[in-house]
Amino acid sequence: MNVLRRVSKKPASLQNSLYFRKASIFSPVDLNKIQPIKKSKLKNLKYLASSYMDFPEFLNYEHHPQMNCLRYEGNKKDLKTFGNNIATIINETRDNTRAWLFKGTPIKTAQDFDEVLKYADMKQMVYVSGNASRKSVSNLVYEASDEPPELSIDCHNEMAYMPRYPPKIMFCCITPPVESGETAVVFNEELTNYLNPSFLQKVYDKKIRYIRHHNSPEKSNYMTWIQVFKTESRKEVEEILSESNSSWEWQTDGSLKSWHTSEGFIKHPFKDEKIWFNQLHAAHNTYYLEHPDYYQRFDIKDQLPLHTTFGDGEEFALDDIHHIREVQWRLARGFKWEQGDILLLDNRLAQHGRLSFTGDRKLVVSLIK
Repeated sequence: MNVLRRVSKKPASLQNSLYFRKASIFSPVDLNKIQPIKKSKLKNLKYLASSYMDFPEFLNYEHHPQMNCLRYEGNKKDLKTFGNNIATIINETRDNTRAWLFKGTPIKTAQDFDEVLKYADMKQMVYVSGNASRKSVSNLVYEASDEPPELSIDCHNEMAYMPRYPPKIMFCCITPPVESGETAVVFNEELTNYLNPSFLQKVYDKKIRYIRHHNSPEKSNYMTWIQVFKTESRKEVEEILSESNSSWEWQTDGSLKSWHTSEGFIKHPFKDEKIWFNQLHAAHNTYYLEHPDYYQRFDIKDQLPLHTTFGDGEEFALDDIHHIREVQWRLARGFKWEQGDILLLDNRLAQHGRLSFTGDRKLVVSLIK
């Protein structure tokens, strides 16, 4: 297994593409020139898991060569032209780009975003049985998260714990936050260069067990099994769990415990190698011990919504969990959201996270097949 090849530092050659030469409605954006005046703190940030460890002081805003950032200069009322054109750019650069950021878009509402997805011919997935707490706002467009604003979300690959996950994930900013609230992006190929090779090998060999505790709707309004599986039928829940090769137990209080084993790596979409793809740390119960609703609740550690172990049940060493988070936040790149911004990630190659924020931040998201 080779998981330690370094990511290429060569920027994607968008400017040489046939489309870019013919069109002038997009202009390149250098994120280094539009960094926020006030940087967001990471070190010792409350409700950011492991931030008391050797974290960087602030989020990094340096423009990463694996992100294509463009500003739309076209008609601000023409959703169709915008959608058609971003589809062309994405298709032409998909083999050497991990993330696309489009600024200055015509999008004002979640419904506008939904329309752009259709004009861009994006095939969307239903969000069922995921770990995130989110609601549908327009067809297959969802709230990015309705977690408390003071919570910072670990960087992760979307639904990497499931046998069926979206190859891409697309975010849109409807209302930017007043302060902080950046989405952080981490590139998987780069991440593995800085993780312990013996730990990587052990994860590869032993795999990962994901354990989930789904609340009863009578007991809690957070991540109940009805919210997670989008049904009130226990039989339908069991069918969904069976399809994902999960085991389960209904608890006497009406809650549900489920667990399954998954690979820690997947085949690289463009290379003959395996790449890190999981939620080993993001689904570990130490994340929820930093959640505002469960903060430092060691007394209910076995009832927290998520936990991970090695595939045979062996617990991960806490030093390894902390180290993954430390490396991720050192590699993470953030940017200041503006109204209408779109961020598209190759979900197999790029992780996303969120910093806490103030103000009415509203991001919507769609899972792309």
